[in-house]
Amino acid sequence: MRRKATALALAGTRRFSHDSAMPHLPWLPLAFAVSFPGALLAAPVDLTLAAGGGFDITYSLSTGQSTTGRDNLSGDILSDVKVNQAGQVDSFRLTGGRISHSDTNLALSIPPYYQVKVLTHSVATLPMTEGDGGQVDPATGLASNTGHHLISNEGTITTQYYAFTVMVKHDVRDLSTDPEDNALTGTTTLAATLVNSTGWWKRMKIDLSHQQDDSTTSPVDSQGVLPASTTSTLREKGSFTASGSGLFPGDDFIAWSTAHFGVQPEDLAATDPQTGQPLLVMYALRADPGAWPHVVQFLPTSGKLVLHLPSDGLQAPLKWEYWSGAAADSWIALPGTPAADGVTPAGAAGDTQVALPAGTHGFVRVSVSLPAP
Repeated sequence: MRRKATALALAGTRRFSHDSAMPHLPWLPLAFAVSFPGALLAAPVDLTLAAGGGFDITYSLSTGQSTTGRDNLSGDILSDVKVNQAGQVDSFRLTGGRISHSDTNLALSIPPYYQVKVLTHSVATLPMTEGDGGQVDPATGLASNTGHHLISNEGTITTQYYAFTVMVKHDVRDLSTDPEDNALTGTTTLAATLVNSTGWWKRMKIDLSHQQDDSTTSPVDSQGVLPASTTSTLREKGSFTASGSGLFPGDDFIAWSTAHFGVQPEDLAATDPQTGQPLLVMYALRADPGAWPHVVQFLPTSGKLVLHLPSDGLQAPLKWEYWSGAAADSWIALPGTPAADGVTPAGAAGDTQVALPAGTHGFVRVSVSLPAP
């Protein structure tokens, strides 16, 4: 459940009109990350839980009775990951996702004729990090779980008390209105592995491993079934793993941005702080510091636009899109660009004329074409 983008879209657009001359095109699109020694590179990563993960549950009373069950986990964890120049994880923050828990039915028989049942149904948990949490020891991959929370905000937890076969209490906790916020405990480790790369991006696989053996004790509302001082203890012992990948800045882009702009962008959406321009698009177009030349020229009288590409070729592929302004978020590939999907490939050079779609006005935007994370 999450963001699966095929490219990073640019924030900036340009309106054109077939009837009038257009002023300078302001570029406000997307970007990449950079690095000096010690700088960190960041990317969002969607981690999918592997099958078979979960916790063995032991529910016990201070009066001596106990029962066991199993909480199987599935789903995904959304995160922001930072890696250092050695490719080691330096920071890991939970940003959302959804962890599903299997239904459980735990029953305790209490001589001579009492019974307690705890049932969970359709429980799901939201992973989040609060405050300044998220630190990871790069050398070992061991994460500090400070600030990490698992918030159960879907499903129900039901507690039932029986005397003989008669239910004397039935308590239902609706987690959607009364969520349960639990700090993440146990041992969490992370590792990053380079999968493949180009000059402008690198894909890194992120693997998470978590082990836990945690017990929580709380008083029991016995309703006369149990002694007034009775407590219950819930022990969760088990583990899970999760994996995903993220796109981080490529080495050539990092070197280019450092040499040309002296900037340390952290992720793919960074901009030049001096001009507000997207660094990755600037990289693709081989931009120099200072004022940009007119990269796109509108020819309203002929119904065309001209793409002024660098004479020595694009350093990354650019995707051109068009919107008529008639409906929200209706961007389509600009017809007439070199590829059917509106992508001008890396290495393309010189001027290219493109016929504008029919209509009196519209918008054009450009982004660097990237693979899915």
